[in-house]
Amino acid sequence: MDCLAAADFMQTQMLHQEGTLTVSRLGYEDIPRIISLENASWIPSLRADDNTLYERISQGHVFFGAEVEGQLVALLSSRLGWFTPEDLTDFPKTFSEYASGFSPDFSNTGFVYNLNVDHKVRGRGIARVLMAIAQDEARKVGCKYIVGDGRCPSYNGSMSDEVEFIKQNPRFKEALNIGVATGSLPSIADLLLDPVLRFYFRRLQCTFVKLIPRFIPSDVASGGHRVIFYKQIAADTSSSLEP
Repeated sequence: MDCLAAADFMQTQMLHQEGTLTVSRLGYEDIPRIISLENASWIPSLRADDNTLYERISQGHVFFGAEVEGQLVALLSSRLGWFTPEDLTDFPKTFSEYASGFSPDFSNTGFVYNLNVDHKVRGRGIARVLMAIAQDEARKVGCKYIVGDGRCPSYNGSMSDEVEFIKQNPRFKEALNIGVATGSLPSIADLLLDPVLRFYFRRLQCTFVKLIPRFIPSDVASGGHRVIFYKQIAADTSSSLEP
């Protein structure tokens, strides 16, 4: 079964409630709150502006927002796309391509991006809840995979802003440089030297599949690079329609 239309993927407003934590699909009216969260959770070069957010919502992207006592504290964004682990020839080459555009006619994947959590509430399991809900919602509309673009900030380190304190790891940087030069994916042991990639691996039990150089040049801490990962969330079906 191919994924349903993006409009169907966004049909639910309230998705989860647990104690003081509420997760909902956000809309246009939430853009000012999302901007505030961007400022509280991302280094300046990675913050989206209101025009970008408006465009993404207009294109059918889903924004899963987590609130604690009415305050927006975390966000995970997603759009529908097509993904084949065995053939990444047509996979987006840049973040702007990956995180923009309408859903294709045929979709089998939720492309997740911009998992941002207010630095004041990190470590409380909120990101885990958002990722679980994103998987559940993608599975409901027929998606087989979720795919993410993993930051790798220990490539250069990111210690200059109050929202991020990650030291450079020389071994990790060397491994990525070799991967960029040879067009290969570093070993899992080397990739897990980075705390962000290690987080995704442990929380999702995902598979790292591709290192893409200069995926997002503005992310200086990561050298502009991204490590693409995926997780299969549903079994194969004989009725899948390929583009």
